[in-house]
Amino acid sequence: MKERPQEELNPRPSSHEPPPSDPKKEGKGKRMKSFFENAGENFQSSSKMVRFRAVAKLAALLIIVIGIPVLILLYKPEMISNDYWSSLSVRLKSHPYIGGPILVLLQVIQILICFLPGQPIQFASSYLYGILGGLLISVVGAVLGTTITYFLADFLGRDFIHLIFGKDQVEHSMRRLNSRRAYGIIFLIYLIPGIPKDLMSYVAGISDIEWKPFLALSTLGRLPAVMVSLTFGYFIGKRNYLALGIIAVLMVIILVICFKNRRRIMDRIETMAEDQAEKNSKASKKAMRK
Repeated sequence: MKERPQEELNPRPSSHEPPPSDPKKEGKGKRMKSFFENAGENFQSSSKMVRFRAVAKLAALLIIVIGIPVLILLYKPEMISNDYWSSLSVRLKSHPYIGGPILVLLQVIQILICFLPGQPIQFASSYLYGILGGLLISVVGAVLGTTITYFLADFLGRDFIHLIFGKDQVEHSMRRLNSRRAYGIIFLIYLIPGIPKDLMSYVAGISDIEWKPFLALSTLGRLPAVMVSLTFGYFIGKRNYLALGIIAVLMVIILVICFKNRRRIMDRIETMAEDQAEKNSKASKKAMRK
């Protein structure tokens, strides 16, 4: 299991009772307010190294949450439109030598910023460089993106990840990753379409799971869906509309099956995590009695 850093920036509980508020509005805003209210007190009572780490974490957080989206909106607002991504392969075709690195970079950004679509990047990769070339681009981008999010979350710490995604959602995902069946759960989450997986790389960074097995399992789980997207993009380039039609039908069938069984699959994943948690609890109680 991964050792967690001992020094964390944990705001001290306020000595003043907070004003009454609507329970529905409590959560991210309350934690953010509490953090800033206690920041000065924490800095005064902390060492220079802890202060430096805190400032670095806050700067990294602001760059991710505010900086990158603002830069996109200011300089590349078309990136959030469907037209931009649907014509990606056509625009990159005129720059074949830099197209590969650009696609790798876009794949990394897509994993870092969850709202960007990933399939058009894979379509463009195989359209320009074939299935094997597209697979190389997709795997390199996925490995880099997953690695960055994992260690970035590890650097930011649990409190900051809670602020970004919400404590309940993060803790729910962490319970899965901290179970002994985590390897199977990770593989299923990345393998099956329709199961939310955007948080997993970030949550993995603050969980007990090591980077290497998480990277390997998440990458393997992505491969089937990536191969489908790459094949689709390849046949678009070849103008093989019969093959495109067959792949489209198969994709629709798979998505319908996954959608209809989504709740059952999610329940199975939850059961795997809960069963392991129950076993751990019983083992702990038994050890205490001894």
